[in-house]
Amino acid sequence: NPGTPVSALEAVAEQTDYVVVMSVNPGYAGQTFLPTSIEKVRAVRTLLDSVGNRAPIEVDGGVTHSNASSLVNAGADILVAASAIYGDPDPADATRRLRARALASNQQRKVD
Repeated sequence: NPGTPVSALEAVAEQTDYVVVMSVNPGYAGQTFLPTSIEKVRAVRTLLDSVGNRAPIEVDGGVTHSNASSLVNAGADILVAASAIYGDPDPADATRRLRARALASNQQRKVD
């Protein structure tokens, strides 16, 4: 959850299979993305990397075309985007556009 510090993972970082970073307070769809989530993703990736764990990081809540790239660049591997997809008049096209941004960022992350 947004209020849970990354340090809560320290004791289990080596055994973690994957991490879900909630980028909104759980409860209902369509909430505004919390920008501090990008740095939280980066901190989780740093923590996992420091113990040699390549577990994927999932981000859930407020994911849009405008923040997908930043999230992937910060270390996110899985993006949950409900409103950005189903709130679009063309959900299939919205999915393609979001996926393209995420994949382009992932390729850039691999180069860096």
